[in-house]
Amino acid sequence: MSTALILARFALAAVFAVAAIAKLADMPGSRQALEDFGIPARHVRAGAVVLPAVELLAAVLLVIAPAAQAGGALAAVLLAAFVVGIARALAGGRAPDCHCFGQLHSAPAGRETIVRNAVLGLVALFVVVAGPGPSLPGWVADHDATEVALVATAALAAALALACAALWRENRRLSGRAGAAAAAPPAVQPGEPAPSFSVTALDGAAVSSEALLGGRRAVIVFVSSSCGPCVALLPVLSQWRDLLGARLDVHIVGAGDGEELRRLAGEHELPMLLDDGAASGAFGQPPTPSAVEIDPSGVVMTGPVAGAPAIEALIRVALKRPERFALDVQPARPAAAAPPR
Repeated sequence: MSTALILARFALAAVFAVAAIAKLADMPGSRQALEDFGIPARHVRAGAVVLPAVELLAAVLLVIAPAAQAGGALAAVLLAAFVVGIARALAGGRAPDCHCFGQLHSAPAGRETIVRNAVLGLVALFVVVAGPGPSLPGWVADHDATEVALVATAALAAALALACAALWRENRRLSGRAGAAAAAPPAVQPGEPAPSFSVTALDGAAVSSEALLGGRRAVIVFVSSSCGPCVALLPVLSQWRDLLGARLDVHIVGAGDGEELRRLAGEHELPMLLDDGAASGAFGQPPTPSAVEIDPSGVVMTGPVAGAPAIEALIRVALKRPERFALDVQPARPAAAAPPR
């Protein structure tokens, strides 16, 4: 029994510690996950800090033998809340990203997530009911080296088995996504009219694609608040906008946490536009980041590209492209005067 309690406590502590640290390392993603699960916007920023802090507290209490039962109870409450939140989302026809382990592992919440949390909840209840058990030094002192080595090896084997199972499930999920992507309609192709869409300015005003483009050459860059490469690209986009001036319009369209996007826009002095996913979806390109060039007549000049290097190359090519419509507005030259006779 003492061995089972030690393994249960430290396994739970490891799970909660990793989950908390991963959430803290990806705060925009944590805020987005809380928002997706229906947490009111005014509580999202505080919740993104409080939740991992409570998870860390549970992990610490589980490691300390005299406080292990309290840690087990706190873990059980957290896991029950997770199960209820996921079940409510599924009942409402939604499957938001659980963001359980930050960017280490994040997938749409589903029945598998409920089962996993329920199993961990049973382990937490076991700690609460059976008692804390001995401290780790005490347990090691009560067993010889062979027994300690066998338990450590068994625990390591179990952890590796779980990791392999998770990788296998992720491989199946990625294979399924690849198949779905192959069957999906192609993205907007060069030469096609740009699709109509609507975005929101930082002041809350709706902006149509027609008003945004306004008959000018433009590059639309799609970013996300929870995308690290997107955030890293923002200061570069700000410099490009300043340098290009009237030569080429660069519009930044952001998806995700609206509050975080507003903060980033202010930090980098970017007139960012907020997107609920409709704009990037209209071009068939996720905001990771990606971009597309549109000419003054509203025709797509290049297919959507992804990644900072590809976006920079797209802008360089757009700047070298001749103004196709400049000739239409050039004033006619007056006829040369006849030479005197």
